[in-house]
Amino acid sequence: MGRVSAVLMGAAVALLSWTCVVATATSTTASASSSVTIASVASPRNETSSSPSLAASGSNSDANANLQQLRMAPVAPEQDKQEKKEQQQQQQGLLEQKLQRLQEQRRLCARCDCFALRSAPGSAAKDGNTTVRVSLDENLDDILDVTTAIPGLGAPTTTAASIKGRTTPPPARPDNQVLVINCTSRLLAEELPRWSWPARLSAGEVVAAETWAEFRGGDLSGVSRLPQLPFRLTRLSLADNRLRTVAPRAFANLKALRDLDLSHNVIADVPHDAFLGLASLERLNLSRNSLSSRPLSADLFKDLGRLNRVSLAHNKITGELNGDTLPWSGSVQELDLSYNGLTSVSAGAWRRLPNIKVLDMSHNKLGSLTPDAFLELRSLERLDLSRNALVALAPGSLAGLAGLHALQLAHNGLRAEGLPAATFAQLSALHTLDLSSNQVSLPEGAAALSALPAALRALDLSHNPLGRAEGGLEGRSEAGAALPAGLETLSLAHCGLQGLDVRAWGKLTALRSLQLAGNDISVLSGLAHLPLEQLNVSSNALTRFPTVALPALRSLDVSHNHLERAPTPLAPLLRAVWLDDNPMEELRVAASPALALLSARRMPQLRSLPRGALHLAASEAPANASAPCLTLLLSHNPALSEVHEDAFRNVTFCQLDLSHNALESLDSRATDWSAVPSLDLQGNPWKCNCRLQWLLEGPMRHIYSSSPTLLEDLRCARPAEVSGRRLVHWFNHTGRALCDGELMDLQSAGSVTFKMSPASLAVVICLGVVAVGLVLLGILAHRRYVARRRVRNRRF
Repeated sequence: MGRVSAVLMGAAVALLSWTCVVATATSTTASASSSVTIASVASPRNETSSSPSLAASGSNSDANANLQQLRMAPVAPEQDKQEKKEQQQQQQGLLEQKLQRLQEQRRLCARCDCFALRSAPGSAAKDGNTTVRVSLDENLDDILDVTTAIPGLGAPTTTAASIKGRTTPPPARPDNQVLVINCTSRLLAEELPRWSWPARLSAGEVVAAETWAEFRGGDLSGVSRLPQLPFRLTRLSLADNRLRTVAPRAFANLKALRDLDLSHNVIADVPHDAFLGLASLERLNLSRNSLSSRPLSADLFKDLGRLNRVSLAHNKITGELNGDTLPWSGSVQELDLSYNGLTSVSAGAWRRLPNIKVLDMSHNKLGSLTPDAFLELRSLERLDLSRNALVALAPGSLAGLAGLHALQLAHNGLRAEGLPAATFAQLSALHTLDLSSNQVSLPEGAAALSALPAALRALDLSHNPLGRAEGGLEGRSEAGAALPAGLETLSLAHCGLQGLDVRAWGKLTALRSLQLAGNDISVLSGLAHLPLEQLNVSSNALTRFPTVALPALRSLDVSHNHLERAPTPLAPLLRAVWLDDNPMEELRVAASPALALLSARRMPQLRSLPRGALHLAASEAPANASAPCLTLLLSHNPALSEVHEDAFRNVTFCQLDLSHNALESLDSRATDWSAVPSLDLQGNPWKCNCRLQWLLEGPMRHIYSSSPTLLEDLRCARPAEVSGRRLVHWFNHTGRALCDGELMDLQSAGSVTFKMSPASLAVVICLGVVAVGLVLLGILAHRRYVARRRVRNRRF
């Protein structure tokens, strides 16, 4: 009996629980159903659709009888014909809809993105470059409600409103807009012959000053011919489409095309008449294809009288470049042959391209240059031969380049003995010479450096072993004197220099920028006579910086040295100073009010900022010097634990970074902390006591509103009870949370209150009722069981 009672009691309890849950869910569903029913009754449009369900509840038998009669009744022949006719009409309608959808898909402006770029009203009077983007429909008419700003065209842009009636786009004058049809990654090869251009373009109507079409990122590998294109296109991109070849006369009707991009394909051969008819073409991009060293047709650029720029970069043109490799063109001025496998250039290689002004042959495998290699290029102005395998320049290899302005020979294997004395002397117009990352040494290379042209303004000799051999540049006054007096920029970075007297270089009266980073210089002298504006002596072995007058100096980098004191040059225009990673224990900087940036990061021995650590002497500044706010980067100094209350006196900050130091507290009088636009105090072991209460009351509010991410790692380190707790935890606390023991009270008062929804409360009540019922049933069952045992005992 006890077991039966227990089973019955459990079943009853389960049934009662399920009833409570179902009742709760039913009440919710009922309320929702009632609202839907009311809505359907209130709407006259739903009466027809809801009437069958209402009638079905009262007349199910009648409906079944009617259905049985319809099944038994014979079908009339006229009714059968009518049904077939309706089915045919329905199928024809579906077919027409499908055909219409296919036609819509073939329309470019329905499938792709058509828009116009127009000059904004009134922009000509202001900047003349402001443009807006206006979306167009299939008829090339404006869609006013989708007018947006242009995404970056190298010019300032404005945004036209996207709501009708608020902003009217500029008028659609042909000379005021550029039409763009962007079908990038939206067309496949099988759809190419079915392109349906807007009727106005196909009819030859002038709708814009220029028309651009972008068909990038598709798959045209199986297409043998291109469709008919509107002849008024001015820019066409078929890049990244896996094109294998270009069909003859493929673009013959594009009389106005000026820019053709066929890059990022797998084109291995171009027929001689591929570009026939492109009389207006100015730019041709064939880069990143599979063009091999097989000579291109001599007539490939025939009739392209305006062709100005050609790119053949990133192809497979290998071996020797000779006079038959490239086609004829008297108009090409810029040619890019970089990232190929060229090993040499023979004499007469440029006889078909005599008017080139910019030639890029970088990232090839050129090992040598034959005499007269560039003799035909008398108009050449910029030549890039960097990142090749050149070890020497033969006499006459640069002959004929009297008009050359810039020569780049960086990242080769050039050695001093491979540079004859007259190597650069014939380059009378040379303005910029880059010899960085080679093997030029002294004194072997002194002859070539002494013959540098007088017109030279920028010389880069960085990453050459100038100071490693005996008698290097730091010990040879004649080597320094050989440099042209008109130099404005000189880089001797990472050259192994150990000591340098700048006066040994002669009177460099025009030198503005001097790069000496990455050497082993311990003594630097002779700077006073240089009109330097930028000086970089970082990563050297300097123990002191000379106190000299540098009236034009604006930027000074002495980071990563052995300085125990900050440099104090007499530089009234100095705006930026880098002191990072120097063994200073105290930081004292004296500069003019023009100082805008001071960086003193990662200084392992820096312990304090004393009184007057930043002294900006107004008397040193010229009358017309501006006084900007200061950006002070003073982070990641593991020993910095003290900042004097007068360390920042009379300094206005626009950014102050004191993060990741050893600061436990700061004086509220050190500066106007709340006025600093960007204040970073994270990563310090803050002692959260009453001395730090001011941080919660002022600066914390400003940081929270302007840069809340700067509060993520602003944490307490002491006392132990709140170690690791973020200071923002006490943000907006009404009392003084860090004073008078309120910190502990706030910690203990941090209880959490849970609130229940009505549904949760109903479930809890039901469970309580079930529990009470379970107890009562258990008591009753136990009493009944005891009474029955008594009766049995009496029988026996």
